[in-house]
Amino acid sequence: MPTPNDAKNPAVFLHTVLSTTKRAGAFLDLLVDRLGGRALSIDLDEGRSRQVFVSEEGGVVPWPIATLVITAPDVLDAHEADADAEPEEAWKASPAPGEGRFIPLTFRPVAATVGLGDGEKRLCVNYGRDARAVDVVGPLDAAMFASIEAALAAGNDSRLELLAAWVAGLEVGRYGPGRVVVPRPMVRPPQGAWAVGRSGIRRAIAAGRAPVAASWAVADGIAGTAVAFGATRDEALASWREVVARVRPTPPAPPPQPEPGTTFEPTSWAPEREGLYVELRGRADAAGEVPFDGSLEAIPAAVVPLSAARDEASVGGAWERFLGDRGATEHALRIPRGRGYQLVGEALAGKVDLASLDGARRRAQRDGPGPELRKAWAARSGVELTTSIRWFRCVDAATGAPCPPTVQLSAQTPAFDPATFDADALRHSIVEVSPID
Repeated sequence: MPTPNDAKNPAVFLHTVLSTTKRAGAFLDLLVDRLGGRALSIDLDEGRSRQVFVSEEGGVVPWPIATLVITAPDVLDAHEADADAEPEEAWKASPAPGEGRFIPLTFRPVAATVGLGDGEKRLCVNYGRDARAVDVVGPLDAAMFASIEAALAAGNDSRLELLAAWVAGLEVGRYGPGRVVVPRPMVRPPQGAWAVGRSGIRRAIAAGRAPVAASWAVADGIAGTAVAFGATRDEALASWREVVARVRPTPPAPPPQPEPGTTFEPTSWAPEREGLYVELRGRADAAGEVPFDGSLEAIPAAVVPLSAARDEASVGGAWERFLGDRGATEHALRIPRGRGYQLVGEALAGKVDLASLDGARRRAQRDGPGPELRKAWAARSGVELTTSIRWFRCVDAATGAPCPPTVQLSAQTPAFDPATFDADALRHSIVEVSPID
């Protein structure tokens, strides 16, 4: 975690300017004023959670530009009581020869956090019970550091006002074309509506429901079940409204909620070999439910433009469209392989010998979870892992030059779910989906 002594750390400025939660709240007020009609401010949890979004002509950019979260005192009390009741940290003792070291990791909330978001970069300041800043989190980004430093040195306004002006000038929409159309003030944050709608669009595309000529896609942000496509944005929205009136999307039933104060601990299991083992512990706390408004005027829409489908002939496969997390369209060549298939990113199609993946695949199979672990997982979770998904990296991430294939990511899942498939890294990758024998 960066500290105020780190060079080139833009979060240092937040620590000094947003030194208390009172100043953090005042900063969000100033930011909303600066944004004017472009601002969408949403308060949740009796005012303890606040998020500020930016609206554009095409809708709300569904990733917040600023947030402020204050943890309820009773929640802090409960977590601190848990910490006081925990036994001595005997795990710090040296393990016996041939035994692995088992380290429990317990995550506890801070009293409050303010955050600024600019794409993948996020700067945060954490506060203690006394409402004063205690530490910062953020990338050591020299360009952002210089930009904030220059902004806070310009003009005669207060540093809070200068910071608000700098944040208001961030073009957060440049990170992706995904937007959320909010028909009237909503209580659910837009990023949730975008995630649900994006999943519905991804599933519809994977099922072949997107016409080749479709240049826009729309889905409801409640259940992702009302999906429509069109050659223009207006055409797609008009079709979508008809689908919404027919489908009437409603949120899925939430899973049973544990009683507040419930502690979760994994079932013990014996490691097969010496190593480092980590136990994650969590705690359930009370959370307020937001009433659902099912009227047609209250259903938010996730809206995204689609790049043109590729329908040209290709040896051994067919082109498919995929959607990145922020709405960018990616194309990949789907090539059958045994009982599974490979997705070859657009930049690699026809340029990589697929037989060269054999060595990396064998190493991943050797190092991956074996049948014993899958059986133990199925017994504990009731979920059987039947599908293997591997991401192959065939070019150097820094230079773009070809490199020996490596398995960058490997997972075993119940099935391949297009709703959760982030295509942002697909252009320079090969993804292999196959059943687990």
